[in-house]
Amino acid sequence: MQDKIILKLGGSLLYDLSLSLNLEFLNKFQAWFKEAKKDYSRIVIIVGGGKLSRHLVGQVRPFMSTENSQHRVGMAITNTNAEILRSLLGEDSIMVPKTLGQALEMVVDDGPKYVVTGGFKEGWSTDMDSVVLAHILGIKKVHKLSNIDHIYTADPSKDPTATIIKDITWEDYFRTFGLTAGNITHRPGQNIPIGVLAARFASQKGISFFVSGGSTIDEQPSLSSVLESGTFVHP
Repeated sequence: MQDKIILKLGGSLLYDLSLSLNLEFLNKFQAWFKEAKKDYSRIVIIVGGGKLSRHLVGQVRPFMSTENSQHRVGMAITNTNAEILRSLLGEDSIMVPKTLGQALEMVVDDGPKYVVTGGFKEGWSTDMDSVVLAHILGIKKVHKLSNIDHIYTADPSKDPTATIIKDITWEDYFRTFGLTAGNITHRPGQNIPIGVLAARFASQKGISFFVSGGSTIDEQPSLSSVLESGTFVHP
């Protein structure tokens, strides 16, 4: 049995285009979780806000005077998504922390633990939450499952010349997405493959990300296969 896995789950995967629950994906995820419990003594799943968060934050943004207010709404949506996922997984032993302190207590405790959580801190993306927990647990790779199958050189929906990146260092990742030392602020609803703060922190701590998902979720028979294909971002 392998020891631990950190999985960042993109919130957009939980919903279809009409923002109804994507039960086809959720059933596949439930099957993966059932099998993963045989392979891992500790499973930590961090759920993002995704398209629902971007949609709702976009609607309420005109009524908010500060960016922190937008962060709070986005963070609340991630925690709602986490509760939805916990319920659908149907596992009584899953723990759902409400604060970073609670999460740290859960993940450093001895014994098998299954944790599903949303965001912890205003100004952090759930990518950042994932890499912080990975650092605490001594895990050197975060799996990120989202609505993209790989990282590309540009947005393929806008740039027909965009090509797949299968392996990239953090230094080249920063260069590709224009993330300079002075550009490390997470903006509410920001949509890049790996959040700015998370990428910087992972680079500093020697942690890698494996980004997968997108069309391969439908093409592969199981999510285990999906998690084996994608883009590896590393020191």
